[in-house]
Amino acid sequence: MATLIFIPWHWNTPACYDAFIDALSAYGFTGATVILPYPGCDAATYDFVDEITLLKETLTGLSRIRRDVILVLHPQGKRRSLSAKDLGNTQRAERKLQSGVVRMIFFMAFMSPIGFNPTNGDEEVAPDSAEFQMERGIVSVNDDESMKVFLQYLPASEAQHWAARMLPQSVGVFWSTSNYTGWQNIPSKYLLHSDNRLFRVPYAHYKLEHTRRVSGVF
Repeated sequence: MATLIFIPWHWNTPACYDAFIDALSAYGFTGATVILPYPGCDAATYDFVDEITLLKETLTGLSRIRRDVILVLHPQGKRRSLSAKDLGNTQRAERKLQSGVVRMIFFMAFMSPIGFNPTNGDEEVAPDSAEFQMERGIVSVNDDESMKVFLQYLPASEAQHWAARMLPQSVGVFWSTSNYTGWQNIPSKYLLHSDNRLFRVPYAHYKLEHTRRVSGVF
């Protein structure tokens, strides 16, 4: 059975998945998450190099012990799918290697084609609720906005708990260039969420269709 690897979204630590991973375990599924370097940082980072390296090491380690992996990605999953480059099950089989990333699940992820390069300093690529501190190179979201935009489906007390644990995020990750998209080589699913407030379902459909059209994938 494949191991599910959950990638935390902006401003969050891996702890946000703990209860879900425990619930999966009760049904016989194996889940894990990773500690990413950019939430909680206090300086601008303009690419995903450190993050992708860490994720790739995690996925490679699982492949070495012959564990198939399902990668579950949130809003910036498109860029974090870089970590799966050359680790797809089919790609590894071509090199006579066993196991690898058998599927990717994008959960309301911001999709864009290869080569998409937002302008540095363009705040339009971030959620309206984001608060930029350009002199420090970070972007954060306050507790009230977190509860309205990200945690609205939780009971108030639980939403407050998680809102208080959100960390500043480096601004640069919003402006890094997309030079690989895992879904081109690895079977993938895109999950929609009707009450998502980061961006709505019609916009998610638009980004998906635009990415498919520009990438020549239909």
